[in-house]
Formats: sequence, C-alpha cells, structure tokens
Amino acid sequence: MESLRIEGLNTSPEVDFKPEGKMLLKGRAIPENPIKMFEPMMNWVKDFKGDNMVFDINLEYLNTGASLVLFDLLKAINDKATIKSKKINWHYEEGDDDGFETGKLYEHQLKDLIFEYFVEAEVF
Repeated sequence: MESLRIEGLNTSPEVDFKPEGKMLLKGRAIPENPIKMFEPMMNWVKDFKGDNMVFDINLEYLNTGASLVLFDLLKAINDKATIKSKKINWHYEEGDDDGFETGKLYEHQLKDLIFEYFVEAEVF
C-alpha cells in the first residue's frame, strides 16, 4: 500500500495518509464536489490493511457537503473490522463551538472510534 498525499488548496485540505495508519486531514474543506474530493481518501481506507489507525483531523472550516462526506469516511473506518485500534484526534480552534460540536456529533454516532479533542490557538 502506498501513501496518499494531496496538497491543500484554498478550498480543499491537505491529505497525508501513510501505510502504517497515520492519517492527516488539515486546512479548509469547501469543495464544489465533496464526493469527488473525498473519493481518493475513501478508496485508500477501503484498501487499508493495517491493525491501527490514528487520524488527525484539523479543519479550520468545512461546509455542509464536506461534513457529510467526512462522516461517510469516518463511518467506513468505524465499520472496518480489520482495524483493531481506531483513534481520531479532532483539532478545533479555540472558541469554535461548531467545530467542537461536529466532532462530538460524529463521536456519538461512531462507537468504534476513540475521539480525543485538541484546542488550537485561533488563527488570525
């Protein structure tokens, strides 16, 4: 299995998924077509063969469409029985109650994922 590396843009986040199960999604997620943007990530997760996964999600903003498809990606991880340890490091900006609540909503619905929350300094 190869790494998946996609450089972030103004409307799409940086993606860095490594075969050993360390994953990063960072930046802004406001794509016109969220399904197309998340497709390589979904395919990578489907092909992932490791036992452990740590996913750092550090999105300063995501629109509704991206939020729905991100949930689908997390659900695919949640439902993949071959992954024994599934940890989500959810990063959100200080004072961003919506960002925090989005993580809590996902956590409530995805019982096999272990969520840990990290407050980041507000970006100006």
